[in-house]
Amino acid sequence: MATPTPLPLDTRPRDTALQLGVMALPAILGAFESVMRHTHGESYSEFFPPSLAAAGLGLFLPLLLPDGLDPATPRRNLVMWVTVWISIVSTAIGVGIWVGILYASLYGALPDWLPSLKWGSQEPPFCLAVAYYLAGMTLTLIRVWLKRV
Repeated sequence: MATPTPLPLDTRPRDTALQLGVMALPAILGAFESVMRHTHGESYSEFFPPSLAAAGLGLFLPLLLPDGLDPATPRRNLVMWVTVWISIVSTAIGVGIWVGILYASLYGALPDWLPSLKWGSQEPPFCLAVAYYLAGMTLTLIRVWLKRV
């Protein structure tokens, strides 16, 4: 009886679950920390936005290197290099966002050079951190999809 060939890495369900878990972990830990700090009377706006922005930076860093280039697929390689360049620019922007959000958590107001996003009753630093983190998740999912195609 022939043994079945194993699935390549990053295509197994377990690998996909791990990747999604890694992307969701900062939100889960942030929610837990928010509950813990709220029970002690602290505001989440002081600690969570800088942490979420830093987690967003962590999502962009692995995307800085082209992974899985194949000379037989030039169109895929082009898209891979585009994601690398977007990651480089997004990482540079993310450092500025993180510094600005950290400044806001320490001094109570965003710096003038940082845009003031606001969704509903949420504070602008929180909205910026969520937007940056979602951008990192989106680009990470695109990269995962590219590795499978």
